[in-house]
Amino acid sequence: MFMAVVGGVSHVWGAILGAMILTVLQDYLQTLLPKLIGANGNFEIIVFGVVMVLLLQYARQGVWPFVARIFPRGPRAHVPDHKEPLPQRSKPATGERLLVVEKARKQFGGLVAVNDVSFEVKASEIIGLIGPNGAGKSTTFNLVTGVLQATGGAISFHGERIEKLTSREIVKRGIGRTFQHVKMLPGMTVLGNVAIGAHLRGTTGVWRSIARLNAPEEARRMSEAAKQIKRVGLEKHIYSEAGSLALGQQRILEIARALCCDPTLLLLDEPAAGLRYQEKLQLADLLRRLRAEGMSILLVEHDMDFVMNLTDRLVVMEFGTKIAEGLPKDVQKDPASARSISGRGGIMTMKSNAVTSLILEVEGLSVRYGKVEALHDGKLTVGAGQIVSVIGPNGAGKLTLLNAIMGALPQTGHAKGIVRYLSEDVSALAIERRVSRGMCLVPEKRELFATMTVEDNLVLGAYRRKRAGKRNYLDQLEHVFRLFPRLKERRKQAAGTLSGDERQMLAVGRALMGKPQLLMLDEPSLGLAPLIVKEIFHIISALRQTGVVTLLIEQNARAALQISDYGYVLETG
Repeated sequence: MFMAVVGGVSHVWGAILGAMILTVLQDYLQTLLPKLIGANGNFEIIVFGVVMVLLLQYARQGVWPFVARIFPRGPRAHVPDHKEPLPQRSKPATGERLLVVEKARKQFGGLVAVNDVSFEVKASEIIGLIGPNGAGKSTTFNLVTGVLQATGGAISFHGERIEKLTSREIVKRGIGRTFQHVKMLPGMTVLGNVAIGAHLRGTTGVWRSIARLNAPEEARRMSEAAKQIKRVGLEKHIYSEAGSLALGQQRILEIARALCCDPTLLLLDEPAAGLRYQEKLQLADLLRRLRAEGMSILLVEHDMDFVMNLTDRLVVMEFGTKIAEGLPKDVQKDPASARSISGRGGIMTMKSNAVTSLILEVEGLSVRYGKVEALHDGKLTVGAGQIVSVIGPNGAGKLTLLNAIMGALPQTGHAKGIVRYLSEDVSALAIERRVSRGMCLVPEKRELFATMTVEDNLVLGAYRRKRAGKRNYLDQLEHVFRLFPRLKERRKQAAGTLSGDERQMLAVGRALMGKPQLLMLDEPSLGLAPLIVKEIFHIISALRQTGVVTLLIEQNARAALQISDYGYVLETG
């Protein structure tokens, strides 16, 4: 295992290289160490332990990626010239009952996440499953797709009971899905990622694949993947690494991958989250085209304008229970539904009138990834008591800007320019030193430890302050609990069981445990219901009273600028 980790577990040649390195190194150490130490023993194990720590810190993908850069080659996956298409399943007649959910129930111990929910999806229909964060929408998705097993009730697809089937068996029957948080292989090409969706449509077994006897079938999969990529409008990026795409394009990639399994029912979990206006229009056009081609779609979404103009019917959930169902115009008129999903109203603002001193100064900041310049001559300032927003389309360079300020660029990125924090040039400081000085970044994906409790996740944020004494960080813990009462209620609950809004609160709370003076937030409203967005922005606005200044990256420009003292618009770097 150690040989594979050293070489790189993602590459066959990496495992071979790791075996060579460790074999040679072990022989060398067994000869050298007794001469240095003057005693016999397995002292090389200590050296290997140190090597493991260094690898996990500086080269998590192993040694092979560094060697591969010396001998670059094009993408292995390619589109064949002419291939017989994969077999297509017949589409059901319009209006035919496709998915029937009858009193579906899911309990986690004493918590009822889905409470006897019933609805149905007909062929060539787009159904919206809406409600606030924590309503049980994603859990319902997981029940339908076999990610979770239902505690009670029945789920039928094409008249067949599927609630006891595994995810793989359900996909084979024609249900595809995307995920709330994008799941892909970032180092693989767009073509390779999408082709994974066609995997279960093949007949070649494991052993024939290992022996490379699956080439004809693999070519058909690549051809199918290219077809779906063109279908969703990503053909310009077919050989690009998936990790290089903007968030909106990654979400479209997920839809293409789901289409590769030839579904008759497509489940989309917050497909419009993080997309700008034009991208949402293009996504809506794509979904309408799919419906016209006979596809049925069940989607979870918080953007009510997007949902109301797209769906045929809506199902409204709250606290795990269905509270309404009907046409979009009828649901809008229902008072309980309107209160649950609208979140209309202004956001509290306490804007600063004067800047007494500068907390952050950025001058001439440029970032390159290879030959691509992602950020050009960036300049901004954040003053004491301020909230500053940076807005712009996906791919504009907003995340690159935050990562460069924080010193958290990927290994492939190179930054030049000046970053001053409290008048000190921190451009050359490592990320942990910037954290210790009071800078903190809350990433878009929150990056929580799912199996650890809420309280343990929070305490991790104070690890550099624990030397100041237990009382010191316990006081800050109580301060975070006052800001986020729901976290106090769930302090012993595993972070992985929290709803989307609670995870965002936990991510912000963990950052505040370090008592930062500069708090940087990447898309804090992503995937949250309107009511929760208001709550999060209330808290961000109130933080200035505690001496925290905020630099905010946000797609929801309207909400961000309502609480901001100053704004920057970024486009193409």
